Amino acid sequence: MLLEEKYTGDSTNFEDKLNSLQEEDKKLVVDMFLEEFNGFIGNINYNHQDIIDIKELFKNIYELIDKKEDRQIESFKCNIFTLNYDDVVENTLENNSYFNKVITVDKFVRTNIFDMVCFNYKYKRYIPTFIVTKLHGSVTKGKLNSDTVIYPRK
Repeated sequence: MLLEEKYTGDSTNFEDKLNSLQEEDKKLVVDMFLEEFNGFIGNINYNHQDIIDIKELFKNIYELIDKKEDRQIESFKCNIFTLNYDDVVENTLENNSYFNKVITVDKFVRTNIFDMVCFNYKYKRYIPTFIVTKLHGSVTKGKLNSDTVIYPRK
């Protein structure tokens, strides 16, 4: 509740409240957020219906891409943009053996990853490829760090 105690405005937006604080108070709030987030990240239930629904969504997308008749290379890519810090999306893709690349602030490489599409050399065909862009940052090795979080501003 530190954020609520320190904030004096009337916005209900987390980022507005956070950005209005002095740097030392902002650091305390961020540290508290990270501690709370990291306490929950290890307890994600991958058998929860919401995550099962995500898995089914990816399965359906994969099948749509794989069975389409358009043979343009770009058509084999599925770009996913997420605001979540957690690694549910990438873990779900990896746990179901889908080719994917995750782009985050801490993993950004100066190559055009959007040009990447997997290719099966045995069957001589492209494979649906998921590219996940984490707009707010990402969990790395099961932990969220303050240097991998991006708080939006106006």
